[in-house]
Amino acid sequence: MFGGPFPRVSGVQAEYRTPLLAFHPSRAVLLDQRPTNLFADIADIQPLCPVPILGLAYNGIVWSTPRKASFYDYPVRSLQEGRRMAGALAIGHVALSYDDIKQTLLLNPAGDAKALRAIAARTGILSFLRPPIDAVPIFGEHASANRGATYGIEDFLSEVRVTAASGAELSPGDVTQAGPQEALDEPERYLRELRRAKLLDTGVGGQMSATQNGWAYLRSRVLPFPLGQLLYHASVAAREEVRQIARTAFADALRLQAPISPDSHSTLISVDDIDSFAAVALIATDTVKRSVPLSTPEAEVKAVICGAVGESPKKDWGGEQNDIFTTRVVLNGRRVPAAFLLKGPAVRGRLTIAKCGKNGDQIQRLFESSQGHASVCCAIVDGLDTARLLAAYSGT
Repeated sequence: MFGGPFPRVSGVQAEYRTPLLAFHPSRAVLLDQRPTNLFADIADIQPLCPVPILGLAYNGIVWSTPRKASFYDYPVRSLQEGRRMAGALAIGHVALSYDDIKQTLLLNPAGDAKALRAIAARTGILSFLRPPIDAVPIFGEHASANRGATYGIEDFLSEVRVTAASGAELSPGDVTQAGPQEALDEPERYLRELRRAKLLDTGVGGQMSATQNGWAYLRSRVLPFPLGQLLYHASVAAREEVRQIARTAFADALRLQAPISPDSHSTLISVDDIDSFAAVALIATDTVKRSVPLSTPEAEVKAVICGAVGESPKKDWGGEQNDIFTTRVVLNGRRVPAAFLLKGPAVRGRLTIAKCGKNGDQIQRLFESSQGHASVCCAIVDGLDTARLLAAYSGT
């Protein structure tokens, strides 16, 4: 691990910050807090580096103890901005908690290698170094679509070669369970499995396209995009997408000072995608597993959600369309109306539609809250994510 100065084309070294370079004979990983600095550093250092450099950004501000946070807290804003910028530049981004950093510093690299690997796996760093084969065709199709190109089997095979050449070691698929070599030996059979899992769809002439589930799958992973595609995707494809698809939206966004979301077409999101609940990303799943199933009363969960978005809880009544309705939720940098359906510990067993309202119509009534809106995003927050939400915004 090196802390600089690094050989650079420009000869200008970083000031007031310390990017780190983990160097290996087959690859290098450059780590920095701000994705924009990281992207510039890769472009400045890579031409002189003999191995491919993978860029990994992390949030540099953490809490030492769980605490109540508002949308305007600086650590949360830093996480939101870093995650969005990393996505725009196609750079892997990982959220590190205070406990992760503290535990890592106390462990010995040789004697505690197993524990260190467990932390790396939980934070997403292992999947960054060894991305699953299932991510390759979905990202490849997405990048091809951004520059108006089609994507087929030959493109997939080429994508695998480029990914391996960029320093990433492909691992078995986490959805299909297919090994990398198995996918290469029988690509048609492998891609059929991805279609069966509804991550890819096939159009005219065998050309592939990513589904909504595929996009959600891709967003949930910290991935090392191939260097050539990373630079091309950020500098050319993203601009081309804006020119061809969102000319009007881009001009409107400038006038309204509102960002354009690359995921605005997606309908299924997670609690981590919602800006108002950004602090949830700082809570690792393993830290709250023991509290599930939750015994927290529904009224307490409602109070925490309302507190996080700056809303006052309302009293429940039998004919209500929702448990919470607010226009204060922030998604992709913009305030949006949001309706919540809550189910507390009184509802036992697996949650089914029949348990949602006396007539099983509570979900239907929930969506009636969105009348007048052309599109609706949906998030399912299970027990683990609810526990993370409570830990982030109530300290419990």
